Amino acid sequence: MKFDVTLKNEVVDSVIDTVNERMNTGVYGIFLLSWTAFHWEFLYSAFFVNEQNIYLTTGLLRNEYLVRSFFDITSLYFWVSWLMPIAITMLVIWKLPEWVLLPAFRQEEKYRVAKINTRLEVEMGIVSRETKLIEEKEKKLEAEERVIGKQKVVELANPTIGWDDDYERFKKLSFAHKFSKIIESYYKRRAEIVDTDDYNQVVFEIPEDILAYAHSNGIVEIDSNSNKIVMTDKGKYFISKFSEDPEKPVEFPF
Repeated sequence: MKFDVTLKNEVVDSVIDTVNERMNTGVYGIFLLSWTAFHWEFLYSAFFVNEQNIYLTTGLLRNEYLVRSFFDITSLYFWVSWLMPIAITMLVIWKLPEWVLLPAFRQEEKYRVAKINTRLEVEMGIVSRETKLIEEKEKKLEAEERVIGKQKVVELANPTIGWDDDYERFKKLSFAHKFSKIIESYYKRRAEIVDTDDYNQVVFEIPEDILAYAHSNGIVEIDSNSNKIVMTDKGKYFISKFSEDPEKPVEFPF
């Protein structure tokens, strides 16, 4: 008895697997749907209509009614209801992709390629503009380098050209008036940075800010052994400009 039950379950499982496999196949699925559309009255009568009602209405049992109504080979509807699902299945499987799906896929691919081309065109446009900007910047830098190079050549030939600009910037400084201390040291105090009297008292000193500026800008050099300033050519030029400048900075008395 147990063997019979097991065998029965295996048969049922096999049938179910076969049905599922057929249902998952496109041909069988489409055929089943189209067949159901043409035979819905048959299915409705077979599963949902009471047999007693069928007998009272037609005087036939359920099986007889279903055979006579839906499986009469002499009826035109019988052939239509079977041939149309087959025709629809063939149309959907073989012709629908050719008529609809393939053209739609082809058009979709065209759109995809067009989008890629558009994106590439936009990106190439951006790259082109960036390249032009880089080229323009490089040209500008090259022009500036040429101008700077020419200026350096001119300055080497006549360094006072650059010194004029340095002097104009210098005299705008808040401590520019102290340059007179450097002039005094150089011409009156033997270029001493700090000068003392016989009692070793400081009687003169170049202010730290003007000394630092003059030294760092090549106006003077400092002799560390003697603690004196050494006037450079640029420094002598500054003395000349400062002495002759009617608008030279002066210290305001308070």
